[in-house]
Amino acid sequence: MDDNWIEFDERQTGRTDGYYITLNGDGEFLMNRLLFEGMEQPEAVTLYFDPDKDRIGMRKADRGLANAFNAR
Repeated sequence: MDDNWIEFDERQTGRTDGYYITLNGDGEFLMNRLLFEGMEQPEAVTLYFDPDKDRIGMRKADRGLANAFNAR
């Protein structure tokens, strides 16, 4: 994989017109309301990892599912 780092020179304002998700210092995913509502306000989610593209995914899930994480 080639490195193509671009230094970010502006502070995140906390506002975006699209979906936004971040991982905080406690290891919790935080998403904006637009994404939460776009996922149909999940009570729980399952997480996925794509090692070929080095990315993660999240899908709405039933709370009772063994691999589900509670959303709050």
